[in-house]
Amino acid sequence: MLSVARSTVYVLIASGELRRVKIGKARRLRIEDIEAFVDRLAGAPRSTQRRGA
Repeated sequence: MLSVARSTVYVLIASGELRRVKIGKARRLRIEDIEAFVDRLAGAPRSTQRRGA
């Protein structure tokens, strides 16, 4: 979990820093997009292996 407020996520989506995918009436964030966002913040690439997989 990133532990960010819902309003912060909406701001990140509106600014284009996070992308969302529409599935029916729901909007979802892809794990790859979240990981890419965290990588940009950290400034270092993450491994391609997911945790818990």
